[in-house]
Amino acid sequence: MGVSSLPSLKQAVATSSIWQELLSFFGQIALVASVELADEFARGMIAQSDSRVGALHATDVVRFETAHGFWVEPQWQLFFEHTHRLLGLAIHWAQIIPIANGIYLFGHILITFLFAFWMFFFRR
Repeated sequence: MGVSSLPSLKQAVATSSIWQELLSFFGQIALVASVELADEFARGMIAQSDSRVGALHATDVVRFETAHGFWVEPQWQLFFEHTHRLLGLAIHWAQIIPIANGIYLFGHILITFLFAFWMFFFRR
């Protein structure tokens, strides 16, 4: 009787440990997400006092990139303004922006989540 209950006790402890780790992992993800959302909310509530400075800095970056030969954004935009075909589907300029935004959004979220998962479970 005592011997047969021993494996089930080990299984219960292992199962409990896995659930505790998953709960801890998702709790940490929720904490990071809430901090990020609070930051976005706070930034939206606080008026930007001088956006002219930001525009000047952006202009400086464009000048720097142009001077060093790696200002490529106009060429990229010109390339995507034309209709392209992918797997028999025509992709027009009006569809590029939502596609690029979706790739950025989901790629950012997915890569961040996968990195957090890898760090939590494989690099502790």
